[in-house]
Amino acid sequence: MAETKCSSQPEIEEASDSDTSLNVNGGDAKMGLSLYLCLASLTLVLFITALDILIVGTIIDVVAKQFGNYSKTGWLVTGYSLPNAVLSLLWGRFASIIGFQHSLILAVLIFEAGSLVAALANSMNMLIVGRVVAGVGGSGLQTLCFVIGCTMVDERSRPLVISILSCAFAVAAIVGPIIGGAFTTHVTWRWCFYINLPIGGLAVIMFLLTYDAKNDGIIQQMKGALRKISGFEFSRLKKPGNLRKAINCLIFKFDFFGFALSSTGLVLFLLGLTFGGNKYTWSSGQVITYLVLGIVLFIFSLVYDFFLFDKFNPERDNISYRPLFLRRLVAKPAIIIVNMVTFLLCTGYNGQMIYSVQFFQLIFASSAWKAGLHLIPIVITNVIAAIASGIITKKLGLVKPLLILGGFAWCYWRRAYDTDEK
Repeated sequence: MAETKCSSQPEIEEASDSDTSLNVNGGDAKMGLSLYLCLASLTLVLFITALDILIVGTIIDVVAKQFGNYSKTGWLVTGYSLPNAVLSLLWGRFASIIGFQHSLILAVLIFEAGSLVAALANSMNMLIVGRVVAGVGGSGLQTLCFVIGCTMVDERSRPLVISILSCAFAVAAIVGPIIGGAFTTHVTWRWCFYINLPIGGLAVIMFLLTYDAKNDGIIQQMKGALRKISGFEFSRLKKPGNLRKAINCLIFKFDFFGFALSSTGLVLFLLGLTFGGNKYTWSSGQVITYLVLGIVLFIFSLVYDFFLFDKFNPERDNISYRPLFLRRLVAKPAIIIVNMVTFLLCTGYNGQMIYSVQFFQLIFASSAWKAGLHLIPIVITNVIAAIASGIITKKLGLVKPLLILGGFAWCYWRRAYDTDEK
């Protein structure tokens, strides 16, 4: 068994290559029916988060007409993606303190609350607020589901688990436009958000029944100690020194300054992209200010985490604090390249799906239902490719060739797109 190192900042050591029957915590890998049901619950959770992104493309035209405000429809997507991008790192830190199980359930509850607000919206502003709340929960779900899935199995099985979980996005891309079109055309667009409630509830029940909280390993065992050390027991804040400990925990455990800088930078940058070509021209001072200031603040957050965090880090109370951006991880070229590839592919794929639905609706005057049907061929191949790549990776250990092949294939077939309505 791989040893786990106990510290006030829990660490999880990777099982050795020679012992692939261990999960990431050094415990026995989860197997059997409980594993499949737990993965099914995680897949359902990822499904509704992916569905919430893609289903919106089918309701934009209808919602704009109902509320008489087409200028704000871009925020139906941006309102969800902004908190999704900003809070992903914070959810990981939050889960390291209270455990994966509690964090995932909390994220589901927040996501469901946002979906309910969106479904009950009586104005465009209320709908956007619901999307923002759902984005906060969705950020945690997309971050935690892959982490939890990988911690339950041995090293060789992780590529297959990732492929299975990734299928949720492909399936959502197939049924999302179709379901969204059916609801919008034949029932009401509000069911595009109501549908998240029963699916999310079923996923939570399955997860609670099948997930073993002990898989949190040392994190779960240290949770009680962290509360005492970090000052989370609010009834004891009146005691000398405990209030200071609680403040230190909030500031340094969650890297408050680094998070404030990076999140503000991302928000300003995305606002610039949203307003550019819409509310303002791309060459306007407002858009340029948003973009430049956003980049500067994000860069400064990296400078703070890399070089300044340790100088302000209080080495006392037996607590070890870490920045959100670890220099030793960000400095690895492989991590940077993988994230860049993921960013570019996801940007192109999601943009392609939303644009295609709008193209068929606005140019060909197709109903939301028919516009969704046009996307079936492209996504069926995604499901097949995701499952096949997972199996190939598990059997042959090939990763890089599949990424290169997939990237070239996507670029090649994208050139076949033609905006000529004839």
